Amino acid sequence: MRNKVYDPGDVKIIGMKMTNYNNSTTKDIRGQVISLSIFEDIEQPSVYAEIILKDGVNLVKDFPILGEEYLEISYITPGRDNMTIYKLRTFSVTSTGVDPSNKASTYILKAVSPEHFTSSINLTERSYKETVDKIVNNILDQDVNTNKSRLIEDTRGIVPITIPRMPPFQAIDFLRQKAIAKRPSGGVFVFFENQYGYNFTSIEKLIEDGKETIGSKIFTHAPEAGTDKIRQTYVFRNIIQLEQLSKFDTIDKLSSGYFKNNVKSYDMLTKSFDETKFDITEQASKFIYSDSSSSIPNSSGLVDQALSGAPTYMFAPKDSSRGEDFIADLLGYRRAFVKLFNQAVTRCMVYGDNYISVGDMVELKLPDTSGTTGKKNDDNRYSGNYLITKLRHMIVYEENKFKHRIVFDCNRVGVGA
Repeated sequence: MRNKVYDPGDVKIIGMKMTNYNNSTTKDIRGQVISLSIFEDIEQPSVYAEIILKDGVNLVKDFPILGEEYLEISYITPGRDNMTIYKLRTFSVTSTGVDPSNKASTYILKAVSPEHFTSSINLTERSYKETVDKIVNNILDQDVNTNKSRLIEDTRGIVPITIPRMPPFQAIDFLRQKAIAKRPSGGVFVFFENQYGYNFTSIEKLIEDGKETIGSKIFTHAPEAGTDKIRQTYVFRNIIQLEQLSKFDTIDKLSSGYFKNNVKSYDMLTKSFDETKFDITEQASKFIYSDSSSSIPNSSGLVDQALSGAPTYMFAPKDSSRGEDFIADLLGYRRAFVKLFNQAVTRCMVYGDNYISVGDMVELKLPDTSGTTGKKNDDNRYSGNYLITKLRHMIVYEENKFKHRIVFDCNRVGVGA
């Protein structure tokens, strides 16, 4: 396979198998598939897929498709050693249309990870006095019943908590907000599934670990990369389409407490108030930036102006009888970090690579959009490392073969000099 010349976007489909609920019938649906989209998102607990089929064999009626089938989708990018396998369950058929010849119908088959079904029918109802990471592990074992791989970051602090009949994924999201990493900032936690399994970790850890594993995931926006002269250098990692969704929003940062905020907490046991103050000049050193040379994207003059104004206030209830949860101390940092994280967001379309997943760090070399002709320099402020936060694998049947492209949104913490 390695001796053959491949074009960017080539993909080998190993299988697209659909099996009915009682495992009595299996059908390979590759011949009916027009397109396949698989979605991953750091804010979603499950992988989600949409498959557009042109059905000339009446699968909906004769298979039949009932919204409970199992799907196994496997594919590989030529040159890679390991294929990607998604195991999903269908739950809906929508947008049904009929071919003008009345010989085929088209429809969208929607699917999600099987654990999403489990979370929809099970409830978590038990008390814990344990660290959040161990509670999450227990819920995945006992209530989600999954044996998928996991990346679960260690947390600090024993949490006495009773979970009152919540769906498991909802319970984990509730715990996500209470999770505190073993780092000075405490971290901002996310819970999501990607092709490799479940992730309960802080954004900061994803950035730290991801910077060490970028490897060949370096993408360049070079529209001329299709020319023979530089084809071999750029084309497989060329950014086909680029959109910078957000660079900054100063009013939003000023009004949301990014620069300055106060958290007031009220202890229901001692009936006393406490106040924690956040100042960006004192806390910015806790931020985990996308690059070692990055910094907050504001001038010292604006920072001084913001700090001279009134703070944004937040409230956090507290119960000292249940031990220290540190939430009030960390809430101000979390508000500021999330605002900074969501300031610089870029959307890219690139050629397919089955190894790329949400939660990966990539390096983007973005052009300096000056009016000059000739070779462009990189935009030093916005070129650099980004964390993929949303991702869509798109596999489309075109010109008698499947082609693979990826659209991803990625976020950057800080800007370059």
